[in-house]
Amino acid sequence: MTTIGCYHAHYSNCQLIDHVLSHDQIELRHFVDPGLAMIANDLPEHMIREKVEQQLEWIRASKVDHILVTCTFFSSFINQTDMDTPIMTMDDVLYHVVRSSEIPIILVFTNPETVAPTMNKLSFQLNKDQHVATPKQHVIPNTFDLLLHGHVTDYHEIVFQELSRLASNHPGKQIVAAQLSMTEAANRAKAQFPNIQNLTDELGRMMIPSL
Repeated sequence: MTTIGCYHAHYSNCQLIDHVLSHDQIELRHFVDPGLAMIANDLPEHMIREKVEQQLEWIRASKVDHILVTCTFFSSFINQTDMDTPIMTMDDVLYHVVRSSEIPIILVFTNPETVAPTMNKLSFQLNKDQHVATPKQHVIPNTFDLLLHGHVTDYHEIVFQELSRLASNHPGKQIVAAQLSMTEAANRAKAQFPNIQNLTDELGRMMIPSL
């Protein structure tokens, strides 16, 4: 049995990961910290980093075999070389999605705070591999706070509408929902627009075979 400690910024990701990583040889333990994401704009970077590192140490101390960080914002403050326990982040999943795409990509975000660190890390990885150019990004404005304050249905509807609009306007491009919280809306939109992709399919392929 492999135990995975899952570090989330919002409770809605718990059920999603339970579904994606459902396996008889996997035990999932969820750790959720919505407060940090809500006050991040008011904190200096070093305090956010310390908080993330403290939470990761707490998760590691619970005797997990792997750590999965589902929040792209939290991921930007992680130094994986300092941890004995293997860590996978959604940035890692995003990198694999971009690497495997044969058509141009637009990465879509709802949290503006995560765009710069995520894109910087992705650009570094792609440049190191001498791969394709860094994909373009698009932020759905005034949306992420809806999720943080519990307006989940409104959040999903706005994301669904915007993903559908982008997919319709860019039929020759892959529209990637770059945050896990966008998965439900992306799955709905994908039924009509096959050029929409979420990260959960790739996450399952990456984690389950490796355990």
